[in-house]
Amino acid sequence: MNHARFFKAILTLSFTTLFLISSSLLLFSAWVSDFDSDELSSILRANQSENFIQHINLGVLPDGHPAGIQTFIWLGTHFGGWSPLFFRLIWVLFTVLGNIYFKKWLYKVAKGQGCEEHIANWISMFGYAFISLMWWPLSLGSWLRPYAPGFFVLMIFLYHFEQLKSKSSSWIWTGIFLGLLGYIHYFALLTGLMFFWIYRDWETTIFEGNYHNGSGVDRKSTRLNSSHLKLSRMPSSA
Repeated sequence: MNHARFFKAILTLSFTTLFLISSSLLLFSAWVSDFDSDELSSILRANQSENFIQHINLGVLPDGHPAGIQTFIWLGTHFGGWSPLFFRLIWVLFTVLGNIYFKKWLYKVAKGQGCEEHIANWISMFGYAFISLMWWPLSLGSWLRPYAPGFFVLMIFLYHFEQLKSKSSSWIWTGIFLGLLGYIHYFALLTGLMFFWIYRDWETTIFEGNYHNGSGVDRKSTRLNSSHLKLSRMPSSA
């Protein structure tokens, strides 16, 4: 019990330290950064639209991207003004929550593969350290482009997608967040769809189960039996 408490305290301290460091770096970047030309273009297109119809015609259609981010910026200019810090703080929140859901997703993946509790916790912690301190989230996490919101929604999508193994009702949330990915950016939707291919044995995982959820079905043997069945149906050469 003492060892369990010790490792739990180490995990809590590690998460708190990483959270404070990454959040401080993101907030510093948001504080010192002004709008660049790409961001300013979105802000100006949002500001010249007085109603939603004008927003679609003047802000969304000339851009060619899905309407999600531009619509969010349009709403922001009407309620929060032009302040770069106002927008960047929202984007920092997207990045911070995306990092946290990345950690939760890794934990679910590790547990789904049969890892013990403490092993799954350490795997998710190392993953959180990697994603929260790497160049991409720190440099682009407060930039008013689709990256931070897309990352956040993708992580929630993967989290619920992983839960399909034990909770079939997660199909609803999986579909909702997959749709949101398409509303944010085409490549965000492509990334989400790509994970369907990565989890290409999801039929066995969800509907037939595996040893870890108590169903007693081995995915490897299931695939082998399926391959044997296909071979047995092939006509023999005379």
